[in-house]
Amino acid sequence: MLLPAIACAGYEVPSIDNPVSSPPSLSGTVIKISGNIVIVASGGTEVSVLTNRQTHIFTFYGGLVLLDEICSDAGIEVWYARPEDNARIAPAASIRLPATC
Repeated sequence: MLLPAIACAGYEVPSIDNPVSSPPSLSGTVIKISGNIVIVASGGTEVSVLTNRQTHIFTFYGGLVLLDEICSDAGIEVWYARPEDNARIAPAASIRLPATC
């Protein structure tokens, strides 16, 4: 009986138009932005999050955010295109923030 429910449940990346998602691949606090890389403090370590032109960056309320509008010390949630993507080389698919600066 549970098998169909499990089969229908898949990895979902949120977007501005569709906030429904799987849990984020990474969450933490923004330390700084360097070029197209967002440095995030997560679980006591610093993680580099690569972005590219296809990365959707938006607020919890659905507003589009430019990379230079991400605030230091802001909370951040990151999703990759697939859950098995290697965060060291794969760009983020979606980044959700509480607000812009």
